[in-house]
Amino acid sequence: MKFCLYPALMIFLGVISAEIAFTGLVGASNHSLYKTLSTLSPSGYVMVPNALIMPTLKQPWPAMWGALFFALTVGAGLSMTGLAAAALLDCCFKRFRPVLGVKLLLALAVMAVFLGFRFHFNPGFTLACMVPLAVVFALYARWRPRAARTNRPGWPVIAGLHLAGLAIIVAAWMPVMNMDLFVSFRDRVLLTHPAGRMINDFYYRYTLYPAEVFKPLDQKLLKSCRIIIGNTASETSPDSHPVIYPKLKQLLAEHDYLAVSSEFAPQSTDLAVHVQGGALNFHHKNKRVHTCEIAKFINDPKSALTIVSEKTDNAAFLRTITFLSLVAASPLLCYVFMHTVFLCLFFFIGNPAAHLAAATAGCVLFFSLPAMLFYHAPIEALNKAGIHQLLRAPEPEKRVLALRAIDNQDRRINRFIDPEIPAQSPWIAERYWLAKTLGNDPGSETRSLILRLLDDPHPNVACMAYHSLGRNSGSDGKNAVIETIIRRISTSGHWYVQWYAYKALKRLGWTQKPLAE
Repeated sequence: MKFCLYPALMIFLGVISAEIAFTGLVGASNHSLYKTLSTLSPSGYVMVPNALIMPTLKQPWPAMWGALFFALTVGAGLSMTGLAAAALLDCCFKRFRPVLGVKLLLALAVMAVFLGFRFHFNPGFTLACMVPLAVVFALYARWRPRAARTNRPGWPVIAGLHLAGLAIIVAAWMPVMNMDLFVSFRDRVLLTHPAGRMINDFYYRYTLYPAEVFKPLDQKLLKSCRIIIGNTASETSPDSHPVIYPKLKQLLAEHDYLAVSSEFAPQSTDLAVHVQGGALNFHHKNKRVHTCEIAKFINDPKSALTIVSEKTDNAAFLRTITFLSLVAASPLLCYVFMHTVFLCLFFFIGNPAAHLAAATAGCVLFFSLPAMLFYHAPIEALNKAGIHQLLRAPEPEKRVLALRAIDNQDRRINRFIDPEIPAQSPWIAERYWLAKTLGNDPGSETRSLILRLLDDPHPNVACMAYHSLGRNSGSDGKNAVIETIIRRISTSGHWYVQWYAYKALKRLGWTQKPLAE
Protein backbone atom coordinates (compact mmCIF):
# COMPACT_ATOMS: atom_id res chain seq x y z
CA MET A 1 0.00 0.00 0.00
CA LYS A 2 2.85 2.38 0.79
CA PHE A 3 4.22 1.89 -2.72
CA CYS A 4 0.85 3.01 -4.11
CA LEU A 5 0.32 5.97 -1.79
CA TYR A 6 3.71 7.62 -1.36
CA PRO A 7 3.71 9.41 -4.78
CA ALA A 8 0.42 11.10 -3.93
CA LEU A 9 1.76 12.03 -0.50
CA MET A 10 4.88 13.59 -2.02
CA ILE A 11 2.79 15.63 -4.46
CA PHE A 12 0.48 16.70 -1.63
CA LEU A 13 3.40 17.88 0.52
CA GLY A 14 4.90 19.63 -2.50
CA VAL A 15 1.62 21.53 -2.96
CA ILE A 16 1.59 22.43 0.75
CA SER A 17 5.13 23.79 0.49
CA ALA A 18 4.12 25.79 -2.61
CA GLU A 19 1.21 27.25 -0.64
CA ILE A 20 3.63 28.47 2.03
CA ALA A 21 6.08 29.89 -0.51
CA PHE A 22 3.46 31.63 -2.65
CA THR A 23 1.77 33.10 0.42
CA GLY A 24 4.83 35.30 0.77
CA LEU A 25 4.69 36.24 -2.91
CA VAL A 26 1.00 37.18 -2.78
CA GLY A 27 1.53 39.02 0.50
CA ALA A 28 4.29 41.14 -1.07
CA SER A 29 2.01 41.89 -4.02
CA ASN A 30 -0.80 42.89 -1.65
CA HIS A 31 1.48 45.32 0.19
CA SER A 32 2.61 46.81 -3.13
CA LEU A 33 -1.00 47.37 -4.17
CA TYR A 34 -1.78 48.88 -0.77
CA LYS A 35 1.11 51.30 -1.27
CA THR A 36 -0.24 52.33 -4.68
CA LEU A 37 -3.76 52.87 -3.36
CA SER A 38 -2.45 54.81 -0.36
CA THR A 39 -0.57 57.07 -2.77
CA LEU A 40 -3.69 57.70 -4.87
CA SER A 41 -6.25 57.98 -2.09
CA PRO A 42 -5.35 61.51 -0.84
CA SER A 43 -6.07 62.89 -4.33
CA GLY A 44 -9.68 61.73 -4.11
CA TYR A 45 -9.66 59.23 -6.96
CA VAL A 46 -12.23 56.42 -7.10
CA MET A 47 -10.47 53.49 -5.42
CA VAL A 48 -10.77 49.84 -6.49
CA PRO A 49 -10.52 48.05 -4.17
CA ASN A 50 -12.21 50.61 -1.99
CA ALA A 51 -11.57 51.66 1.60
CA LEU A 52 -13.52 48.65 2.89
CA ILE A 53 -11.22 46.16 1.13
CA MET A 54 -7.90 48.00 1.38
CA PRO A 55 -7.19 46.90 5.00
CA THR A 56 -7.37 43.25 3.89
CA LEU A 57 -4.30 43.82 1.71
CA LYS A 58 -2.22 44.01 4.91
CA GLN A 59 -3.80 40.95 6.52
CA PRO A 60 -2.30 37.43 6.29
CA TRP A 61 -5.50 35.50 5.49
CA PRO A 62 -6.19 36.98 2.03
CA ALA A 63 -2.56 36.31 1.06
CA MET A 64 -2.88 32.71 2.23
CA TRP A 65 -6.18 32.07 0.46
CA GLY A 66 -4.93 33.84 -2.64
CA ALA A 67 -1.78 31.70 -2.69
CA LEU A 68 -4.00 28.62 -2.84
CA PHE A 69 -4.60 29.43 -6.51
CA PHE A 70 -0.88 29.16 -7.26
CA ALA A 71 -0.45 26.11 -5.02
CA LEU A 72 -3.13 24.15 -6.89
CA THR A 73 -1.78 25.16 -10.30
CA VAL A 74 1.93 26.01 -10.36
CA GLY A 75 2.64 24.08 -7.16
CA ALA A 76 0.89 20.98 -8.47
CA GLY A 77 2.69 21.22 -11.81
CA LEU A 78 6.12 21.65 -10.22
CA SER A 79 5.52 18.84 -7.73
CA MET A 80 4.52 16.42 -10.47
CA THR A 81 7.39 17.52 -12.68
CA GLY A 82 9.83 17.10 -9.80
CA LEU A 83 8.50 13.62 -9.00
CA ALA A 84 8.72 12.56 -12.65
CA ALA A 85 12.29 13.90 -12.93
CA ALA A 86 13.35 12.15 -9.73
CA ALA A 87 11.80 8.86 -10.87
CA LEU A 88 13.49 9.18 -14.27
CA LEU A 89 16.85 9.79 -12.59
CA ASP A 90 16.27 6.83 -10.31
CA CYS A 91 15.40 4.62 -13.29
CA CYS A 92 18.36 5.73 -15.40
CA PHE A 93 20.99 5.51 -12.66
CA LYS A 94 19.43 2.48 -10.93
CA ARG A 95 19.99 4.12 -7.61
CA PHE A 96 18.86 7.50 -6.38
CA ARG A 97 21.27 9.27 -4.06
CA PRO A 98 20.55 12.50 -2.22
CA VAL A 99 23.65 14.07 -3.77
CA LEU A 100 22.22 13.40 -7.22
CA GLY A 101 18.98 15.04 -6.15
CA VAL A 102 20.92 18.12 -5.06
CA LYS A 103 22.72 18.24 -8.40
CA LEU A 104 19.44 17.98 -10.28
CA LEU A 105 17.89 20.64 -8.10
CA LEU A 106 20.82 22.96 -8.79
CA ALA A 107 20.47 22.30 -12.51
CA LEU A 108 16.78 23.17 -12.35
CA ALA A 109 17.58 26.33 -10.38
CA VAL A 110 20.10 27.42 -13.03
CA MET A 111 17.51 26.79 -15.75
CA ALA A 112 14.85 28.71 -13.82
CA VAL A 113 17.21 31.66 -13.33
CA PHE A 114 18.09 31.61 -17.04
CA LEU A 115 14.43 31.59 -18.04
CA GLY A 116 13.77 34.24 -15.43
CA PHE A 117 16.34 36.56 -16.95
CA ARG A 118 14.95 35.81 -20.40
CA PHE A 119 11.52 37.02 -19.23
CA HIS A 120 12.72 39.77 -16.85
CA PHE A 121 14.05 38.18 -13.69
CA ASN A 122 11.58 37.81 -10.84
CA PRO A 123 13.51 36.57 -7.78
CA GLY A 124 10.44 36.07 -5.60
CA PHE A 125 8.76 33.85 -8.16
CA THR A 126 11.96 31.87 -8.83
CA LEU A 127 12.43 31.19 -5.12
CA ALA A 128 8.78 30.19 -4.70
CA CYS A 129 9.11 27.69 -7.57
CA MET A 130 12.26 26.14 -6.11
CA VAL A 131 10.55 25.29 -2.81
CA PRO A 132 8.15 22.53 -4.02
CA LEU A 133 10.87 21.07 -6.25
CA ALA A 134 13.26 20.87 -3.30
CA VAL A 135 10.61 19.27 -1.09
CA VAL A 136 9.70 16.62 -3.66
CA PHE A 137 13.33 15.70 -4.35
CA ALA A 138 14.09 15.44 -0.65
CA LEU A 139 11.04 13.27 -0.02
CA TYR A 140 11.82 11.01 -2.97
CA ALA A 141 15.37 10.52 -1.73
CA ARG A 142 13.99 9.64 1.71
CA TRP A 143 10.98 7.49 0.79
CA ARG A 144 11.88 5.63 -2.40
CA PRO A 145 11.60 1.84 -2.07
CA ARG A 146 14.99 0.34 -1.27
CA ALA A 147 14.36 -3.11 -2.63
CA ALA A 148 12.21 -4.48 -5.44
CA ARG A 149 9.35 -6.86 -4.76
CA THR A 150 8.43 -9.61 -7.13
CA ASN A 151 4.66 -9.07 -6.83
CA ARG A 152 4.83 -5.32 -7.44
CA PRO A 153 3.74 -4.14 -10.91
CA GLY A 154 6.52 -2.59 -12.95
CA TRP A 155 6.61 0.98 -14.18
CA PRO A 156 5.40 0.00 -17.69
CA VAL A 157 2.24 -1.53 -16.18
CA ILE A 158 1.65 1.44 -13.88
CA ALA A 159 2.21 3.99 -16.65
CA GLY A 160 0.06 2.01 -19.06
CA LEU A 161 -2.88 1.85 -16.65
CA HIS A 162 -2.74 5.57 -15.90
CA LEU A 163 -2.33 6.59 -19.54
CA ALA A 164 -5.25 4.39 -20.58
CA GLY A 165 -7.46 5.83 -17.84
CA LEU A 166 -6.53 9.41 -18.69
CA ALA A 167 -7.10 8.77 -22.40
CA ILE A 168 -10.65 7.55 -21.71
CA ILE A 169 -11.37 10.58 -19.50
CA VAL A 170 -10.06 13.00 -22.14
CA ALA A 171 -12.12 11.23 -24.83
CA ALA A 172 -15.25 11.62 -22.69
CA TRP A 173 -14.70 15.37 -22.34
CA MET A 174 -13.49 16.00 -25.89
CA PRO A 175 -16.96 16.66 -27.41
CA VAL A 176 -17.56 19.57 -25.01
CA MET A 177 -14.08 21.12 -25.12
CA ASN A 178 -15.17 23.70 -27.70
CA MET A 179 -17.71 25.29 -25.34
CA ASP A 180 -16.93 27.56 -22.42
CA LEU A 181 -16.43 24.62 -20.10
CA PHE A 182 -15.53 26.56 -16.96
CA VAL A 183 -18.68 28.68 -17.20
CA SER A 184 -20.83 25.61 -17.90
CA PHE A 185 -19.26 23.78 -14.95
CA ARG A 186 -19.99 26.76 -12.71
CA ASP A 187 -23.60 27.03 -13.89
CA ARG A 188 -24.49 23.33 -13.78
CA VAL A 189 -22.36 22.05 -10.91
CA LEU A 190 -21.11 24.76 -8.55
CA LEU A 191 -24.16 27.04 -8.44
CA THR A 192 -26.69 24.25 -7.98
CA HIS A 193 -25.89 23.16 -4.41
CA PRO A 194 -24.57 24.78 -1.20
CA ALA A 195 -21.09 23.20 -1.26
CA GLY A 196 -20.56 24.28 -4.86
CA ARG A 197 -21.73 27.80 -4.09
CA MET A 198 -19.23 28.00 -1.24
CA ILE A 199 -16.41 27.05 -3.64
CA ASN A 200 -17.66 29.53 -6.25
CA ASP A 201 -17.98 32.36 -3.73
CA PHE A 202 -14.53 31.58 -2.31
CA TYR A 203 -13.01 31.79 -5.79
CA TYR A 204 -14.59 35.14 -6.66
CA ARG A 205 -13.81 36.65 -3.26
CA TYR A 206 -10.09 35.82 -3.30
CA THR A 207 -9.12 35.42 -6.96
CA LEU A 208 -8.10 39.05 -7.50
CA TYR A 209 -5.41 38.88 -4.81
CA PRO A 210 -3.21 36.38 -6.72
CA ALA A 211 -4.15 37.96 -10.06
CA GLU A 212 -2.29 41.12 -9.04
CA VAL A 213 0.94 39.09 -8.77
CA PHE A 214 1.35 38.48 -12.49
CA LYS A 215 -0.54 41.34 -14.11
CA PRO A 216 1.59 43.55 -16.35
CA LEU A 217 1.36 47.28 -15.75
CA ASP A 218 -1.22 47.95 -18.47
CA GLN A 219 -3.58 45.33 -17.02
CA LYS A 220 -3.55 46.69 -13.49
CA LEU A 221 -6.69 48.65 -12.79
CA LEU A 222 -5.11 51.71 -11.14
CA LYS A 223 -1.53 52.96 -11.48
CA SER A 224 0.10 55.93 -9.77
CA CYS A 225 2.34 58.25 -11.76
CA ARG A 226 4.35 61.46 -11.39
CA ILE A 227 4.69 63.96 -14.20
CA ILE A 228 8.01 65.77 -13.87
CA ILE A 229 8.69 68.69 -16.20
CA GLY A 230 12.24 69.92 -16.72
CA ASN A 231 15.19 69.50 -14.41
CA THR A 232 14.85 72.38 -11.95
CA ALA A 233 12.39 72.89 -9.12
CA SER A 234 10.77 75.86 -10.84
CA GLU A 235 10.33 73.97 -14.10
CA THR A 236 8.71 71.06 -12.28
CA SER A 237 5.70 73.17 -11.28
CA PRO A 238 2.60 72.35 -13.37
CA ASP A 239 1.71 76.05 -13.35
CA SER A 240 4.81 76.84 -15.39
CA HIS A 241 3.54 74.60 -18.20
CA PRO A 242 -0.22 75.26 -18.36
CA VAL A 243 -0.67 73.43 -21.69
CA ILE A 244 1.47 70.28 -21.69
CA TYR A 245 0.91 69.25 -18.07
CA PRO A 246 -2.91 69.01 -18.14
CA LYS A 247 -2.79 67.34 -21.57
CA LEU A 248 -0.42 64.63 -20.36
CA LYS A 249 -2.40 64.24 -17.16
CA GLN A 250 -5.63 63.71 -19.12
CA LEU A 251 -4.12 61.21 -21.56
CA LEU A 252 -2.51 59.21 -18.77
CA ALA A 253 -5.74 59.21 -16.74
CA GLU A 254 -7.64 57.81 -19.72
CA HIS A 255 -5.42 54.74 -19.38
CA ASP A 256 -5.71 54.80 -15.56
CA TYR A 257 -2.23 56.17 -14.88
CA LEU A 258 -3.31 58.63 -12.21
CA ALA A 259 -1.14 61.63 -11.43
CA VAL A 260 -0.20 62.36 -7.82
CA SER A 261 1.26 65.46 -6.23
CA SER A 262 4.96 66.27 -6.06
CA GLU A 263 5.13 65.28 -2.37
CA PHE A 264 5.50 61.67 -3.52
CA ALA A 265 8.94 60.62 -4.74
CA PRO A 266 9.02 59.32 -8.34
CA GLN A 267 10.35 55.93 -7.20
CA SER A 268 7.33 55.48 -4.93
CA THR A 269 4.95 55.58 -7.92
CA ASP A 270 4.31 52.97 -10.59
CA LEU A 271 5.48 55.28 -13.35
CA ALA A 272 7.37 58.57 -13.56
CA VAL A 273 7.06 60.63 -16.74
CA HIS A 274 9.90 63.10 -17.24
CA VAL A 275 9.25 65.86 -19.78
CA GLN A 276 12.55 67.11 -21.14
CA GLY A 277 12.56 69.28 -24.23
CA GLY A 278 10.30 67.66 -26.80
CA ALA A 279 10.57 64.14 -25.39
CA LEU A 280 8.98 62.03 -22.69
CA ASN A 281 11.17 59.71 -20.61
CA PHE A 282 9.26 56.97 -18.82
CA HIS A 283 10.87 55.70 -15.61
CA HIS A 284 9.89 52.68 -13.55
CA LYS A 285 11.61 52.14 -10.20
CA ASN A 286 14.27 54.74 -11.02
CA LYS A 287 15.07 53.04 -14.34
CA ARG A 288 14.31 54.59 -17.71
CA VAL A 289 12.35 52.08 -19.76
CA HIS A 290 11.15 54.08 -22.77
CA THR A 291 11.52 57.41 -24.54
CA CYS A 292 9.23 58.94 -27.15
CA GLU A 293 8.40 62.31 -28.64
CA ILE A 294 5.65 64.32 -26.99
CA ALA A 295 3.74 64.74 -30.26
CA LYS A 296 3.89 61.01 -30.92
CA PHE A 297 2.59 60.22 -27.44
CA ILE A 298 -0.27 62.71 -27.77
CA ASN A 299 -1.32 61.14 -31.08
CA ASP A 300 -1.07 57.54 -29.84
CA PRO A 301 -0.60 57.21 -26.06
CA LYS A 302 -1.68 53.57 -25.98
CA SER A 303 1.27 52.37 -28.09
CA ALA A 304 3.81 54.09 -25.86
CA LEU A 305 2.20 52.81 -22.66
CA THR A 306 2.06 49.30 -24.10
CA ILE A 307 5.81 49.41 -24.70
CA VAL A 308 6.33 50.64 -21.13
CA SER A 309 4.23 47.78 -19.81
CA GLU A 310 6.13 45.19 -21.85
CA LYS A 311 9.50 46.50 -20.70
CA THR A 312 8.49 46.45 -17.03
CA ASP A 313 6.76 43.07 -17.15
CA ASN A 314 8.66 40.51 -15.04
CA ALA A 315 5.81 38.02 -14.71
CA ALA A 316 5.44 36.73 -18.28
CA PHE A 317 7.01 33.38 -17.41
CA LEU A 318 4.79 33.08 -14.32
CA ARG A 319 1.68 33.66 -16.45
CA THR A 320 2.81 31.02 -18.93
CA ILE A 321 3.44 28.24 -16.46
CA THR A 322 0.34 29.19 -14.46
CA PHE A 323 -1.81 28.76 -17.57
CA LEU A 324 -0.14 25.47 -18.49
CA SER A 325 -0.55 24.23 -14.92
CA LEU A 326 -4.20 25.29 -14.85
CA VAL A 327 -5.14 23.32 -17.95
CA ALA A 328 -2.89 20.31 -17.29
CA ALA A 329 -1.53 20.01 -13.74
CA SER A 330 -4.69 20.93 -11.85
CA PRO A 331 -6.82 18.23 -13.55
CA LEU A 332 -3.99 15.75 -12.97
CA LEU A 333 -3.89 16.74 -9.31
CA CYS A 334 -7.61 15.91 -9.05
CA TYR A 335 -6.92 12.59 -10.75
CA VAL A 336 -4.06 11.76 -8.36
CA PHE A 337 -6.20 12.65 -5.33
CA MET A 338 -9.17 10.54 -6.44
CA HIS A 339 -6.91 7.66 -7.48
CA THR A 340 -5.50 7.64 -3.95
CA VAL A 341 -9.03 7.64 -2.52
CA PHE A 342 -10.00 4.66 -4.66
CA LEU A 343 -6.81 2.85 -3.68
CA CYS A 344 -7.88 3.19 -0.06
CA LEU A 345 -11.44 2.11 -0.82
CA PHE A 346 -10.26 -1.00 -2.67
CA PHE A 347 -7.74 -2.00 0.00
CA PHE A 348 -9.22 -5.53 0.11
CA ILE A 349 -7.90 -6.38 -3.38
CA GLY A 350 -4.73 -8.34 -2.68
CA ASN A 351 -3.16 -8.43 -6.13
CA PRO A 352 -1.22 -5.13 -6.63
CA ALA A 353 -1.88 -4.96 -10.37
CA ALA A 354 -5.60 -5.60 -9.90
CA HIS A 355 -5.63 -3.07 -7.07
CA LEU A 356 -4.22 -0.36 -9.35
CA ALA A 357 -6.54 -1.35 -12.19
CA ALA A 358 -9.62 -1.11 -9.95
CA ALA A 359 -8.59 2.33 -8.68
CA THR A 360 -7.99 3.53 -12.24
CA ALA A 361 -11.39 2.21 -13.34
CA GLY A 362 -13.02 4.06 -10.44
CA CYS A 363 -11.33 7.29 -11.55
CA VAL A 364 -12.49 6.76 -15.13
CA LEU A 365 -16.11 6.47 -14.03
CA PHE A 366 -15.85 9.32 -11.52
CA PHE A 367 -14.43 11.81 -14.03
CA SER A 368 -16.10 10.62 -17.25
CA LEU A 369 -19.74 10.40 -16.21
CA PRO A 370 -20.09 14.13 -15.32
CA ALA A 371 -19.14 15.00 -18.92
CA MET A 372 -22.58 13.80 -19.99
CA LEU A 373 -24.14 16.76 -18.16
CA PHE A 374 -22.71 19.01 -20.85
CA TYR A 375 -23.75 16.98 -23.89
CA HIS A 376 -26.30 19.19 -25.62
CA ALA A 377 -26.77 20.99 -28.90
CA PRO A 378 -24.54 24.05 -29.34
CA ILE A 379 -26.31 27.22 -28.27
CA GLU A 380 -25.39 28.79 -31.60
CA ALA A 381 -27.65 26.25 -33.32
CA LEU A 382 -30.77 27.19 -31.35
CA ASN A 383 -33.32 29.02 -33.49
CA LYS A 384 -36.08 31.33 -32.32
CA ALA A 385 -38.58 28.51 -31.83
CA GLY A 386 -36.06 26.44 -29.89
CA ILE A 387 -35.28 29.36 -27.59
CA HIS A 388 -39.01 29.95 -26.97
CA GLN A 389 -39.44 26.29 -26.05
CA LEU A 390 -36.45 26.13 -23.69
CA LEU A 391 -37.39 29.36 -21.90
CA ARG A 392 -40.66 27.74 -20.80
CA ALA A 393 -39.13 24.41 -19.79
CA PRO A 394 -39.53 23.35 -16.14
CA GLU A 395 -35.82 22.46 -15.87
CA PRO A 396 -33.67 25.49 -14.98
CA GLU A 397 -30.74 24.05 -16.97
CA LYS A 398 -32.75 24.35 -20.19
CA ARG A 399 -33.85 27.89 -19.39
CA VAL A 400 -30.21 28.84 -18.79
CA LEU A 401 -29.28 27.38 -22.19
CA ALA A 402 -31.96 29.55 -23.80
CA LEU A 403 -30.66 32.68 -22.08
CA ARG A 404 -27.10 31.84 -23.13
CA ALA A 405 -28.31 31.45 -26.72
CA ILE A 406 -30.05 34.84 -26.58
CA ASP A 407 -26.84 36.46 -25.34
CA ASN A 408 -24.63 34.60 -27.82
CA GLN A 409 -26.83 35.65 -30.73
CA ASP A 410 -27.17 39.28 -29.48
CA ARG A 411 -30.95 39.03 -29.33
CA ARG A 412 -33.28 41.03 -27.08
CA ILE A 413 -34.86 38.98 -24.34
CA ASN A 414 -38.14 40.90 -24.28
CA ARG A 415 -38.90 39.46 -27.71
CA PHE A 416 -39.05 36.00 -26.14
CA ILE A 417 -40.26 36.45 -22.57
CA ASP A 418 -41.02 39.07 -19.97
CA PRO A 419 -37.60 39.58 -18.28
CA GLU A 420 -39.33 39.98 -14.93
CA ILE A 421 -40.00 36.22 -14.95
CA PRO A 422 -36.35 35.04 -14.92
CA ALA A 423 -35.50 37.98 -12.64
CA GLN A 424 -37.58 36.29 -9.93
CA SER A 425 -35.93 32.88 -10.43
CA PRO A 426 -34.31 31.24 -7.37
CA TRP A 427 -31.57 29.86 -9.66
CA ILE A 428 -28.42 31.99 -9.62
CA ALA A 429 -27.30 30.97 -13.11
CA GLU A 430 -30.67 31.98 -14.57
CA ARG A 431 -30.49 35.46 -13.02
CA TYR A 432 -26.82 35.72 -14.08
CA TRP A 433 -27.58 35.10 -17.76
CA LEU A 434 -30.63 37.34 -17.62
CA ALA A 435 -28.41 40.17 -16.36
CA LYS A 436 -25.97 39.53 -19.20
CA THR A 437 -28.65 39.44 -21.92
CA LEU A 438 -30.09 42.77 -20.76
CA GLY A 439 -27.01 44.46 -22.14
CA ASN A 440 -28.31 43.67 -25.66
CA ASP A 441 -31.44 45.75 -25.09
CA PRO A 442 -30.87 49.52 -24.65
CA GLY A 443 -33.69 51.48 -23.11
CA SER A 444 -34.87 52.99 -19.85
CA GLU A 445 -37.16 50.07 -18.92
CA THR A 446 -34.35 47.55 -19.32
CA ARG A 447 -32.00 49.88 -17.47
CA SER A 448 -34.40 49.98 -14.54
CA LEU A 449 -34.29 46.17 -14.24
CA ILE A 450 -30.50 46.18 -14.50
CA LEU A 451 -30.27 48.70 -11.65
CA ARG A 452 -32.41 46.39 -9.52
CA LEU A 453 -30.14 43.45 -10.32
CA LEU A 454 -27.20 45.43 -8.96
CA ASP A 455 -28.66 44.60 -5.54
CA ASP A 456 -28.86 40.86 -6.24
CA PRO A 457 -27.57 38.95 -3.19
CA HIS A 458 -25.18 36.91 -5.34
CA PRO A 459 -22.02 38.71 -6.55
CA ASN A 460 -21.94 36.91 -9.92
CA VAL A 461 -25.32 38.36 -10.83
CA ALA A 462 -24.34 41.84 -9.63
CA CYS A 463 -21.15 41.67 -11.72
CA MET A 464 -23.11 40.88 -14.88
CA ALA A 465 -25.58 43.65 -14.08
CA TYR A 466 -22.70 46.13 -14.01
CA HIS A 467 -21.36 44.65 -17.25
CA SER A 468 -24.73 45.20 -18.95
CA LEU A 469 -25.15 48.64 -17.44
CA GLY A 470 -21.95 49.71 -19.16
CA ARG A 471 -23.41 48.54 -22.49
CA ASN A 472 -26.99 49.67 -21.98
CA SER A 473 -26.99 53.32 -20.97
CA GLY A 474 -27.68 55.80 -23.73
CA SER A 475 -26.67 59.42 -23.69
CA ASP A 476 -29.91 60.40 -21.97
CA GLY A 477 -29.12 58.64 -18.70
CA LYS A 478 -25.36 58.24 -18.81
CA ASN A 479 -24.45 60.84 -16.21
CA ALA A 480 -26.97 59.51 -13.70
CA VAL A 481 -25.72 55.96 -14.23
CA ILE A 482 -22.10 57.05 -13.77
CA GLU A 483 -22.96 58.75 -10.49
CA THR A 484 -24.83 55.64 -9.33
CA ILE A 485 -21.91 53.35 -10.13
CA ILE A 486 -19.35 55.61 -8.40
CA ARG A 487 -21.51 55.76 -5.29
CA ARG A 488 -21.95 51.99 -5.24
CA ILE A 489 -18.23 51.33 -5.70
CA SER A 490 -17.48 53.23 -2.50
CA THR A 491 -20.01 51.17 -0.48
CA SER A 492 -19.52 47.70 -2.01
CA GLY A 493 -17.87 45.08 0.16
CA HIS A 494 -16.85 42.79 -2.70
CA TRP A 495 -13.68 43.48 -4.71
CA TYR A 496 -14.83 41.52 -7.78
CA VAL A 497 -18.09 43.49 -7.94
CA GLN A 498 -16.13 46.74 -7.66
CA TRP A 499 -13.87 45.59 -10.51
CA TYR A 500 -16.85 45.03 -12.82
CA ALA A 501 -18.38 48.34 -11.76
CA TYR A 502 -15.17 50.19 -12.60
CA LYS A 503 -15.00 48.48 -16.01
CA ALA A 504 -18.58 49.63 -16.63
CA LEU A 505 -17.53 53.20 -15.88
CA LYS A 506 -14.70 52.98 -18.39
CA ARG A 507 -17.05 51.52 -20.99
CA LEU A 508 -19.29 54.55 -20.52
CA GLY A 509 -16.37 56.84 -21.38
CA TRP A 510 -15.72 58.04 -17.84
CA THR A 511 -12.20 59.14 -16.82
CA GLN A 512 -10.77 59.54 -13.34
CA LYS A 513 -10.39 63.04 -11.93
CA PRO A 514 -9.09 64.10 -8.51
CA LEU A 515 -11.52 65.81 -6.15
CA ALA A 516 -9.77 69.14 -6.62
CA GLU A 517 -11.00 69.20 -10.21
